[in-house]
Amino acid sequence: MSRKTEKGWRFLDHIADIRMEASGRDLTELFLHAAEGLTELLGAGEHLAAEKEVELALEAGSAEELLVDWLREIHFANTTRGLVLARAHIQQISDTSLKARLLFAVRPPEEAPDIDIKGVTYHGLVVEKTDRRYLARVIFDI
Repeated sequence: MSRKTEKGWRFLDHIADIRMEASGRDLTELFLHAAEGLTELLGAGEHLAAEKEVELALEAGSAEELLVDWLREIHFANTTRGLVLARAHIQQISDTSLKARLLFAVRPPEEAPDIDIKGVTYHGLVVEKTDRRYLARVIFDI
């Protein structure tokens, strides 16, 4: 994942759930930043050794659906196998498809996240391209 000093994502106020806004110069950077934000919520894995590698290929009807599917794959690995995303390499991406290699670390039990995310929702979902950047907003159900 990108290791910039300035984060490409931020959490916004929401009444009951967690709303995240991510941005990037292109779709690759946008998706990586969104993954970083979710990983922060799930228990950041950058200090852990990557132990599991997953090849991922996704197809969707739109960039919005693709983003939700991407984040759901990361969330699923975390909730079902205790894996935390350590690094992601997007090999190919368009508005409707993505191929990536994900490297996961096994999260020690003592590093369980403070927040229990139930899922990634379509509610309030936005992926848009401006003149210079891509911007996405997504809500995580807690």
